[in-house]
Amino acid sequence: MPGSVGKGAIFGKLDQLLNDPARRTQFSSRIRAKDSHGQWSEELLDVGAAMLPLTPAEKRHIQEHWFDEYGSWWPAEQPVDIVIRLGLIQAIGLATRTPQALRFDCYWVCGVEHVELVSCVSAGQITILFLTPNAPLSDQLPEDFAHATQREEIYTVRHRSRGPGEYQVQPDEEFCEFVQPLVPQR
Repeated sequence: MPGSVGKGAIFGKLDQLLNDPARRTQFSSRIRAKDSHGQWSEELLDVGAAMLPLTPAEKRHIQEHWFDEYGSWWPAEQPVDIVIRLGLIQAIGLATRTPQALRFDCYWVCGVEHVELVSCVSAGQITILFLTPNAPLSDQLPEDFAHATQREEIYTVRHRSRGPGEYQVQPDEEFCEFVQPLVPQR
């Protein structure tokens, strides 16, 4: 089972982009486009940075930690940008094959063996799961949760083990707890 599930600012921005039909169409066209030699016309990160839009820090984070061939968190999984590009193309394609308008909801799931992008289609939405291994321990810096008040709309029931960065939704019952992740202060 994965280690954690999160939304975060970047995936929230991706939700907004994908749920706007005009912007989604433009995004899809740009990430699908190839030049006369069969190469991608634009880097996925450049398209995402422009259309989401990403802050310089967010763009640098994705470049360094997700997409860098040698310095990323998962060098053995590279090229991660191709997996994400093709996964997004597939997810957008799934939405165009249904007569009703489907919403998108994107999440990052850490703690699996390989980088994968999974699209789960229901009657009302497409849930996109960005599956990755955990970040290396050296990069798992403690987040600043001291003044965090914003909560992600993700709820977990599990054996009692709540740690920093989680809000206890209900009192413990038996040996289980019901928790919700907090968004760290940056």
